[in-house]
Amino acid sequence: MGAVETMEEKMRLLTYLELSRYSKAQLWELLRQNLAILPELAEGTEARENTLLNIRHVRLFLARRDYTPC
Repeated sequence: MGAVETMEEKMRLLTYLELSRYSKAQLWELLRQNLAILPELAEGTEARENTLLNIRHVRLFLARRDYTPC
């Protein structure tokens, strides 16, 4: 598809390993981006479900007191 990506292609589910490599600042930015894109995604789509799970997982990482990136 080239340089143009659909919303569904960009909103993939991030793994715990991928999230563990982000710094706290990067996690906050990722959370902000996911929250900003959420209203644009249609209910019931895979992209929206992935975004909701990403938000939940990022919040879990941010809540950890002992969090340090790999």
